[in-house]
Amino acid sequence: MNSMARLSSQMTRGRALPGEIGGVVLKPLIRTICQLLVLSCTVGAAPLFPDVPDNHWAHDAVKALSAKGLVEGYPDGTFKGDRAASRWETAMIVARILAVMEKTHATFATKSELAELQKLTAALREELDALGVRVDTLEANVEGIDTRVTELERISFYGIVEARVSMQSYQNEGNAFSDPTDALLNYNQLVGTLPGTGGRLASGPAAGLNFDPFAMGVFTVNNLRTGRPIGNGTGFTTKATLGINLKVSSDVDAGTELVAFTSQGNNLVDFYYGLSAPYLSNVFTGQSGGGGAQPLNHAPFTRMTLDNFWVHHKPSNTRLRVGSLTEIHFDELVYQKQYNPGAFGPKFLNSYGLQAFGDVPLTEDESQSLTWEAMGTLLADRNIGPAGASYANNAVGGNLAYNFHRRKGRVRFNFLRAANDASGGVARQVGLIPVTVLGPTPWVNPPGFYFNQLGGPNNTTGGVGSLGDKRPIAMPTAGNDGITGIPGTSNFGNVGPQGQTMGGVSLRYLWGGDWNPRLQAEYAHSDYRPNQNSSYNVSGDAYRIAAGVTPIEALELDLEYLAVDPTYDPFLLQIPPAGGILFNGLRLGESFLSQRGNLYSLHDTEIYPHNREGFRGKVRWDYSDQGVLLFKFGFLDQRQPSLQDVRFSANSLGVGTPNTPVLGFSPGFTDPVFGGFSPFTFAAQGGNTLAVPLEAPSGSSDFYAITAQHDFPLNESQSRAVTLRANYNSTRFERRSSLSSLLLGPNGLRGENVNRVDLNYTGWELGVDVDLTETFTLKGGYGQYTFAGHYDPFGVTSEYAVLAGTTQFDNFNVEQQQPFVGFDYAVSDAIQWDLTATLFSTRDKASPAIFTTPTFAGSNQVFTPQRTAHPFSYDGIMVNSSFTLTF
Repeated sequence: MNSMARLSSQMTRGRALPGEIGGVVLKPLIRTICQLLVLSCTVGAAPLFPDVPDNHWAHDAVKALSAKGLVEGYPDGTFKGDRAASRWETAMIVARILAVMEKTHATFATKSELAELQKLTAALREELDALGVRVDTLEANVEGIDTRVTELERISFYGIVEARVSMQSYQNEGNAFSDPTDALLNYNQLVGTLPGTGGRLASGPAAGLNFDPFAMGVFTVNNLRTGRPIGNGTGFTTKATLGINLKVSSDVDAGTELVAFTSQGNNLVDFYYGLSAPYLSNVFTGQSGGGGAQPLNHAPFTRMTLDNFWVHHKPSNTRLRVGSLTEIHFDELVYQKQYNPGAFGPKFLNSYGLQAFGDVPLTEDESQSLTWEAMGTLLADRNIGPAGASYANNAVGGNLAYNFHRRKGRVRFNFLRAANDASGGVARQVGLIPVTVLGPTPWVNPPGFYFNQLGGPNNTTGGVGSLGDKRPIAMPTAGNDGITGIPGTSNFGNVGPQGQTMGGVSLRYLWGGDWNPRLQAEYAHSDYRPNQNSSYNVSGDAYRIAAGVTPIEALELDLEYLAVDPTYDPFLLQIPPAGGILFNGLRLGESFLSQRGNLYSLHDTEIYPHNREGFRGKVRWDYSDQGVLLFKFGFLDQRQPSLQDVRFSANSLGVGTPNTPVLGFSPGFTDPVFGGFSPFTFAAQGGNTLAVPLEAPSGSSDFYAITAQHDFPLNESQSRAVTLRANYNSTRFERRSSLSSLLLGPNGLRGENVNRVDLNYTGWELGVDVDLTETFTLKGGYGQYTFAGHYDPFGVTSEYAVLAGTTQFDNFNVEQQQPFVGFDYAVSDAIQWDLTATLFSTRDKASPAIFTTPTFAGSNQVFTPQRTAHPFSYDGIMVNSSFTLTF
């Protein structure tokens, strides 16, 4: 009689052998067996024992055991579930489950489940030996299974699936045209369309040119809360991220992320109000379609990318990452990731390249340590030169930090090198980046770099697109030194290939204890060449000193002083166009006009704006467990006034030098708001008609922001509440001018119109969130935003100023009201859903009497005055909804 037959005989006689095992020990075994069975196979259709009711709690478990042949019941066909299992019966089940696992090479059990099985095997050693089953063999089998489980548990997965839909519809509510007879702008055609947001005009005398608000004198169709373009259409984007973590060994972990992205809606809406695509699929990094002048509506885009791969060596705490770089350790004064034009964030787009960083303890108690980073990254740009040539833009650098007093203190050193290099296997051409993107602060060639001063054609042959032009600014043709005031002729040339080296140091210390004092100081220096073929270079410095205290637990006070030269980090980077939109909106709020909407810099210009110095501060008061009040302020002045340092009329330095009029800044001067002074500001001296400035006022900017929030609990556990929110912010730029009193006549008014700046941005919002349940929140509110004042860097309203006899008028006055309602719903711990609907009412309140004379400074194209430029008003609605699933 074999072992199984002997055991079956024991069971049929119903003898409970000594050492009977009760339910307490058997329950883990049954749970383990059932878990394994559910994962390993589909339960068969074997009939169940008649004494096991369908509604019994163990029905499915008994069915699974029976279907796999692990339990056979008694000769009368019953299961006898209310009878305690004997050691022999338990031994038989253990022997059978081990045999099944060995046969099927099961690797799906967890270590804890295998541990339970091993305990039972050891406890039933005598019974299993009596059955003819060698326990050492079984233990070897279990160890083999345990090894396979260990291998499987080295790999883990995580993921997130996101979807966002945005529906927008707008219509014109103001004038139909900018002029009834010779309109450059057809307002009916602009509202809700690509050209109205800053794209290329499709018709009229200015067809083919981009709708630049400062060149046209009328603000583009924009969301004044976020500064992003808005247009008609429905956008739908989806992004799925799958992450894999691998335990390579006890010393090494590794991982990777695969990202699938699809855009199936209106391109304009998808770009600005959809999900931010991964780097290799993102239009704003220049890595996907959408750069053309007129993108196709609802043209699908789908791409799967290997987003990143990383390795972590644990003994040395060193990490290596290839692909998208999310965590950058540089001081923001030296390097920050690319600004993201997308409305729903993140605030910065990832860098992309190779990164290594680590943390090395210097003492056994780790009170001192070194952290380091080495990085190389691509830099997005939209430069397209002659015949489609472009640059490959990159930055390489590193930083080293000494951390002391258990990281209360830190000293960090930074280094970065950025450059334009050749791409596509072609030679590195000169001047592929148009300086016209700098807007009100154009760069021109300084003395010493004019055609006749460089020895003629040998050093200047070819101009833009050539290989050897040694001027810092390559002109369209070899013989031009820089042209101003000639309609239809290019005003200045291009830069590139650029090169810049930056270095910096920072100190931070947090004392803790009473008052919690803290101190931070940063300094950085940059050396820049607008053309690496040229000997011209410019240097700049920037620094910031910040201090803070917490006099009481609920109150934080911070104050800082900063100074940034206009020539610090002038490296020119252009955000690739989305659908041909070169004007990507404005940075609003606290960062209002910290950089022009189509540019970004290597350093963080929101924290360190070009050509500014002064004080900023912050006060935070947590006045109760339910409420907080935050106040921010800033008083900044121009570090240097925007007085052009290059001012020469033709032949003023000698015969043919310069060979054309030149008015502008030596390459490197950067100010995103205060442009150069009008040509009428300068008086003649000797042979130079631009020699003497009649005025050189300096500009200033003030900033205020107040944010308040209070929660009113709805239950004792405070898991539900009514939350009231309010915020207000205001930024004002001011530069006074008295040129009309210094230069009598129409030219004084024309010049003062350009020189005078009095520009304001204000925004305020009231909101309420009501937790109807612990998972469902209803939200609503109202916001109002205004962009108003006098700002005319290109002089498009100068002729109106002459007619009116004054410059005391607002050429921009746009007010936008935004009531909104929506909800946030936590469907489960893994599923989130939200929806917000916003009404837009935009009114142009500038005087209808103000007419504009559109002027494109880069080409010196001047158009017919537009007699009815105002009002340009529009209304609309936007609905945004997102869905997120994490696993």
